[in-house]
Amino acid sequence: MKIAVPFDFDERFGFFLKEDLVKRLLSLNVDIVPLFYCKESLEKLNATDGLLIPGGLSDLDPQSYGDSSAHPTTKICKSRTDFEFLVLDQYIPTRKPILSLCWGFQMMNVYFKGSLYQHLPEDLDSTIEHEQKAQSHLPTHWVEFQDQSPGISVFGSKKIFVNSTHHQGVKKLGAGLVCEAKSEDNLIECVSVRDHPFFWGVQWHPERLDGDTTIPAFLKACRPPS
Repeated sequence: MKIAVPFDFDERFGFFLKEDLVKRLLSLNVDIVPLFYCKESLEKLNATDGLLIPGGLSDLDPQSYGDSSAHPTTKICKSRTDFEFLVLDQYIPTRKPILSLCWGFQMMNVYFKGSLYQHLPEDLDSTIEHEQKAQSHLPTHWVEFQDQSPGISVFGSKKIFVNSTHHQGVKKLGAGLVCEAKSEDNLIECVSVRDHPFFWGVQWHPERLDGDTTIPAFLKACRPPS
């Protein structure tokens, strides 16, 4: 199974993909199709079975969602934002499955004209530590799906105990997106595009969690019917 994955970018080292995601996908027999920020990568998309947009080290440019200034903690990677917008422009019409994680979840919301909290510790009154100090593979808070959400059957549970390694989050929900699940402080943690066969975004990092059902559900959707 061929899954397209946009790589992250660091000015010091160039393109990279985090080891935990690579190991998780390889353990599930995924053939990773790397996407770099160029036309040649866009040409690979038609030959893939699904698209997974991973987390990242940087943040989206606040101007992309209407904020005139950036919080001091914001680390912008505009090239990744611009490229992944092009990827979604091309991939959404194929109706193939898409899963967005952490950065990808936030990028998905901005793509659909939503906005972000730039720094949750200052923007949201909460007892939840969204940028957890615990090791990133450890779950630290619950996410609960809305009543009647298809996510309950897609991911196999009404509540999921998740990890949390983000300092930004969804503020205004993008047009056409449905809020599927929230954390206990009412922060949106999972969204979907209901008129798409499988287009989901989650704020957590399922690739780091034991017993993860998120990525297997995505890969199941990517398999052609037998």
